[in-house]
Amino acid sequence: MPETPRITQPMAEAAEKLALDTYEEEVGGIFFFPAVGTPMFLPIDNIHLEPEKHFQFDYVDMAQAIIETYGETRGTLSMFHSHPFGSGQPSRDDELAAEVIAKEMDGHPLWRPLERHMIFSLWDHSWWWYDLIAFGRVGWKWPEA
Repeated sequence: MPETPRITQPMAEAAEKLALDTYEEEVGGIFFFPAVGTPMFLPIDNIHLEPEKHFQFDYVDMAQAIIETYGETRGTLSMFHSHPFGSGQPSRDDELAAEVIAKEMDGHPLWRPLERHMIFSLWDHSWWWYDLIAFGRVGWKWPEA
């Protein structure tokens, strides 16, 4: 069984910086783990009509961000978005969106979704992840330097 990719502290810090720099709106992106090359966080524009309450991305934007950075390479990705005014616990909308993403990505010729979605809460600076299949949830924070 292949090893599960791990989000590094610099990747998480890049996502946190995006969230903090755009405090009033939900922001998001992907953590991409190429088959060959350095994993990184890639921001994706929020196209939702109410960005202060919801996050939605365009699959074409996501694909372009990966291709512009890595070319057409195989890899694993994990979704990320922020919650500016609430906890990092996923909302029901988050869970439904995760199901759609998992179905959309199933069988993709290049990219495999990691069965994990990351949420960063600006309210209490906590990270949460949940499993796209079982919706297991756990909160955690990076250790202080």
